Amino acid sequence: MQPELVRFCLSKNIRPVAFSPLGLPGSKTGPHNRSMSAKDWPDLRKNFYINYLARKYYKSESQIMLNWGLCKGHCVIPKSEDLGRQTDNMDIFDFKLTAQEIADIDKIDEQIRGCNKLPFFEGFSSFA
Repeated sequence: MQPELVRFCLSKNIRPVAFSPLGLPGSKTGPHNRSMSAKDWPDLRKNFYINYLARKYYKSESQIMLNWGLCKGHCVIPKSEDLGRQTDNMDIFDFKLTAQEIADIDKIDEQIRGCNKLPFFEGFSSFA
């Protein structure tokens, strides 16, 4: 999440962009089919609190996470080749998480940076 960078951007009226913000949930391979462990790409759809909110709002776990990004002021650009998921990803504007729920999701931060997993960023551990 990089809270310091996000705060700085928002203070300058710059909207952080979250491209493919859901990562690769449940994927056995990462970008460019590189072998990745479950630790590299945790499936946050299985998080107890995210599950709870999905049930509370009658939404999917992915919709909860995308809505959280919007509530934080990010431009979220989910990536999916599946038409059903694309449709679901757009159905996130009819509810809003509470300030407490947003703060609770913030605590889940896994400190995972997807860009760091791409081969052309090797050696740039502080990038992204």
